[in-house]
Amino acid sequence: MSQCFLLSMAILVRQLFLPFACLYCTTFFSRVMLEFEQFKDALSAILRELGENPGRAGMGKTSQRVVDSLVELLDGYGDSEEELTFFDVPAYDHWIEMHEIPFSSLCEHHLLPFVGKISIAYWPQNGQIIGLSKIVRMLAKFTHRLQLQERMTVELAESIFHRLGSKAVAVRVEGEHFCMSMRGVRQSGIRTITHHRCGAAPHWPF
Repeated sequence: MSQCFLLSMAILVRQLFLPFACLYCTTFFSRVMLEFEQFKDALSAILRELGENPGRAGMGKTSQRVVDSLVELLDGYGDSEEELTFFDVPAYDHWIEMHEIPFSSLCEHHLLPFVGKISIAYWPQNGQIIGLSKIVRMLAKFTHRLQLQERMTVELAESIFHRLGSKAVAVRVEGEHFCMSMRGVRQSGIRTITHHRCGAAPHWPF
């Protein structure tokens, strides 16, 4: 086939399918925007039921700000995973530990925050180590979702274990839940600690 023929076919395909693609994208984003508008209207209705005036000075953009905040706080969904770069250090055959990495997440029961620190340790397989910042980015994928601390602990450990191909992984999460400190029993300072281990190791850091 000549280059001229292939180019003509490419132009024809583009002309045929581009309008449908544009229509799909327009329809998708219109639906998303409509759902956000419905969410904002519902939030305004809830505020009115609670005795607040969502239209008063200072509250005019509150509903939109809540939507924007949730979009930012819950950006951990999706299947995309960052490509990992490994480094060879064959002589290293021991734990690599990162302690007290700050995190924040939202409780799936009340949409209130729980915050704290995560400690991670992994034992590399055949000296295959990874850049430390990559692990912190991996954490965000699971903390930036509606979560339970117990499930998040398991998800973090399992994901790191399988993605790094490590001999062993240990994760320790310590969190304070605002659903207890701000509501309900209203007791602040209570720390919930969860652990999960994967693989096999001669000893564990925690």
